[in-house]
Amino acid sequence: MGSRIGIAIVMGAALSAAVLALVASCTDDSSWEPLGEVSFLSLGEARDAQGIKSGSLEYSIRNIGKSKISGTRFAFRFSTDRRIYHLTVVDENTIQSGAIVYGRTTIAYYEGYETGSLASATLDSAQFE
Repeated sequence: MGSRIGIAIVMGAALSAAVLALVASCTDDSSWEPLGEVSFLSLGEARDAQGIKSGSLEYSIRNIGKSKISGTRFAFRFSTDRRIYHLTVVDENTIQSGAIVYGRTTIAYYEGYETGSLASATLDSAQFE
């Protein structure tokens, strides 16, 4: 009878340890927080009918997390040969885990003779919801 009690105690301790390990692994919610990457893909420049030059910057947002992204907000810098522009983009696309979406934002240049460069687009921060 004494060995039965000992076995029961050992089995109870093992079960308790297994339950604690399972609970500990489930309490880390950070692995389920939305996570993504923003990339700048291409730059096109054009003049409108009034002669105002602008840059059209194409970007992608890739969901690299385990849960869906319901919105993205990112801030970036973009340089021309004359000045630096600071911009924020709010993208409300829903992106499933592993998926990618594309978008475009337009930057109206202050001066008509500025020239931008795709390499100058630098991500400052990104928030994924």
